[in-house]
Amino acid sequence: MKLTVLNQEDLKMRGRRVLQLRFGIAVACLLFCVNLFAQSTSTIYGTVHDKSGAVVPNASVIATDQGTGIAYPSQSDSSGNYQITGLRVGTYRVEVSASGMQKQVASGVRVDVSRNVLQNFDLAVASSSTELTVTAATLIIQSLLNVLA
Repeated sequence: MKLTVLNQEDLKMRGRRVLQLRFGIAVACLLFCVNLFAQSTSTIYGTVHDKSGAVVPNASVIATDQGTGIAYPSQSDSSGNYQITGLRVGTYRVEVSASGMQKQVASGVRVDVSRNVLQNFDLAVASSSTELTVTAATLIIQSLLNVLA
């Protein structure tokens, strides 16, 4: 058996090579992880219209991951377009609301790896009904009748 004695220069050289190898492996792992993350997110996009086909600007659009409950808010632009990016794979509930319009919900919107999902909305004009209930008037009249009697 032959025993080799290394001097300090040889040890320093081997130490540098080991550090370079470790650094290279760390960089490769980091690049792989970043690439993996970039490929695992997706987008839900679309246009918000009213029933006549006109675009609805400034509509509130919220995509909620039905598995985790995490909500991703967005808003339609002046052309009625919206885009929600960075979504993980899963099933989403997309809710759209706008002033003077009925809220609309799309449930079960499936998002897969690196896919863009088109989800358009056609909102109806909100109907309103006003109900006025007056209860105090009867009491006032009864009080006046008691005073007059």
